[in-house]
Amino acid sequence: MTNDELQILRLLIREEVGTAVYASEQRLSERIDALDHRMDRLEAVQKQMQAELLELKLNYVEIKSTLAQAVNVLDEATSHIKEVRETQYMLERRMEERSGQLAHHVQGLTEILKEFTKEFGSIVRMLNERIAAHENLPFDKAHRRPGSAA
Repeated sequence: MTNDELQILRLLIREEVGTAVYASEQRLSERIDALDHRMDRLEAVQKQMQAELLELKLNYVEIKSTLAQAVNVLDEATSHIKEVRETQYMLERRMEERSGQLAHHVQGLTEILKEFTKEFGSIVRMLNERIAAHENLPFDKAHRRPGSAA
């Protein structure tokens, strides 16, 4: 081959290589554009996820605070319930004691009332006997006048 032919061959090869490189660059550019587009979408999704994650963290902190408050309220309620139960138990014990004492006092009062009833009955009988005896006496013996000789 001659020098001119070699030169033409080199030119043709350079042109073919240039065309191949250009076509390859085009394909790479299209792929890079597609990758850039995908990256943009991924970045947008990532930003959205970060915003939602931040919102979730804030909600978590709020829920945790609310839960802590609820636990405090429940602890306080539990304490009050315990106090009420203890007070109720003590009141029941006192009521049992007082009920026993009251039953004892009622029994004592019943005995006193029985005794009083017997005595009162005896007094009424004696009074009836005296009234009957008085009614059976003649008037002048039953109703003496002062200063009169009897």
